[in-house]
Amino acid sequence: MKTGNVKQLMEDYGGNAPGFDALRLIFCVIIMLWHSYTICTGDSIIDVPIIQVVLRSILPMFFFLGGFLVTGSALRLRSVSKFFLFRTFRIFPALMIEVTLSAIILGAFVTTLPLSEYYSHPEFKSYFWNMIGIVHFYLPGVFTDHPLPYVNINLWTLPPDLEGYIIMLVLIALGIIYKRAAFVEVYLAGFLFLLMFLPYIDWGIGARGGERIMNVDPKFFIFSFFTGSLCYLYADKIPIKKPLMALSLAGMSLLAWNYTSILGVLFACYFCLCLGFVDLRKFPLVKRGDYSYGIYLYGYPIQQALWHYVPVLRETFPLFIAALPLTLLFAVFSWHIIEKPILDLRKKIGPTRQLP
Repeated sequence: MKTGNVKQLMEDYGGNAPGFDALRLIFCVIIMLWHSYTICTGDSIIDVPIIQVVLRSILPMFFFLGGFLVTGSALRLRSVSKFFLFRTFRIFPALMIEVTLSAIILGAFVTTLPLSEYYSHPEFKSYFWNMIGIVHFYLPGVFTDHPLPYVNINLWTLPPDLEGYIIMLVLIALGIIYKRAAFVEVYLAGFLFLLMFLPYIDWGIGARGGERIMNVDPKFFIFSFFTGSLCYLYADKIPIKKPLMALSLAGMSLLAWNYTSILGVLFACYFCLCLGFVDLRKFPLVKRGDYSYGIYLYGYPIQQALWHYVPVLRETFPLFIAALPLTLLFAVFSWHIIEKPILDLRKKIGPTRQLP
C-alpha cells in the first residue's frame, strides 16, 4: 500500500482508488456468508464481540465507499438533473428486473397458495413497491416454512441509500457540495445530532410482527455516506499511513457498544479509505465488470431458493458454497445485459469518467 494524501494517491492511480471495486465484491461476499448463517439458523445475532464488530462495520464502510465515489460524480457533473438521471440509471433498471423475477417467477414456483390466489393477493401487489425503494420483504405463501420468511432482505438498505442521494441532490442544488467550509458545517450538524440522540438509537430494523432483522442502524449509513463525501472534498488533507490504518482497525472495536458506535463508524470509514489504496486491481472479476450490485440484488433470493429446494444445503457453509457461483452468474447477466448497456447511455448525456 502506497502512502501519501488521498488526492496524490488517486492521481498516482489515474484518478481512482485501486481497491474500491474489489472491496465492493468482498463486502458482498461476506454479507452472503452472513446471510447463509441467518437463513439456516433464523438468528440474526451472534454474541461474539469480534464478529459483531465485523458485521457492524461492513455496511457503514459500504456506504462510505458509495459516498466517496458519488461525491466525485457530483463534482464532475455539477448538475442536479444529470446527477439524478445517472443515479436513476444505476439503481432502478436492475432493481426492477430483480423485483419482477422474484415476484412473478420465483414466488410462483415457491408459494403454497393457488396461483390465482397468489397473483391477486395484496401482498403480491405491494411487493412491486420495492421497485422505487419502498421496501416489502414478503410474498404471499413464499418461504413461510423457512427460519426467516423474507424474499430479499438485502433491499432493506435501499431507503437509506436513496435518502443519501436525495440529500446529495439538495446539496448540489444549494451549491453546498462545492464549498468545503459550508459542507463541513452541515456535516458537523449531523454529527452533533447523532451524538445527542445516540442513547435512543436502536441497533436494528423491524419487520412484520416487530421482529429484528438486522443489527445495524440505518442512521449510521447516511452518516457514513457523507463521511465519504467529506473525505473526497478534503482529499488533499487526509493522509493514508499504515500506523493510522492500524489505529483505525483497533478503533473499530468501539462498534461493539451503542454509546461509542459513532466513533467506531468513523474509524471504520478511515479503515475502508486505507483499504481503497491497496492495489487490488488483479482481484478476480474486477476487470470484467462491476458485479457487486448484481450480487446484492440476487444473492438472498437465490440462497432462500436453494434452502427451499435442496435440503442438504440447509447448513451455513454448504449453502454459501452452492449459492455463490449461482449468484455470480445472475450478477454477470445483470451487469452485461441490463446495467452496463443502460449506464453506457450516460456517454450521450455528460462525462462518465470514474463514475461508480
